[in-house]
Amino acid sequence: MSGGIRRDQFAEFHSRKTRQYIDKTMTSGEDIFSVMQACILLSWYFYQEGRWIEVWIFAGFQTRVAIPLRLNYPGTYSVHENNSQGAYLAPPKDLRDLELRRRTWWMTVIFDRIASVGGWIHAVDERDLGTELPLQTDDFESEVSVKCLE
Repeated sequence: MSGGIRRDQFAEFHSRKTRQYIDKTMTSGEDIFSVMQACILLSWYFYQEGRWIEVWIFAGFQTRVAIPLRLNYPGTYSVHENNSQGAYLAPPKDLRDLELRRRTWWMTVIFDRIASVGGWIHAVDERDLGTELPLQTDDFESEVSVKCLE
């Protein structure tokens, strides 16, 4: 117990390991998409623990990384029609990779909104929310390309 707060030792161990992974990979810039996903997992953990400053810090990091990765761009339904030229990530390898990027973006937006509940301004403006919503589970699991209705 630290300061009257009981911490889950198992969760804290994995939280520390995840932070070590993030620190190690951020120095090289490699695996930045995986780092983003690790930050999302940590954000969920901090959120459920009520560690609001850490939620705010990691939400800010996620939005700072997501924009240069161009995860916020529309028209990403087709792997072959990728509109993200100049992005730090290569085009998605397949529909699963594309969906992981889409879901990672929307988790970033969710944490941006959670962190802003206390009165802070959003890091991502509504005008920059161009990415399609994630697929329904049935569509994702069927691995069938879903076309955007225009």
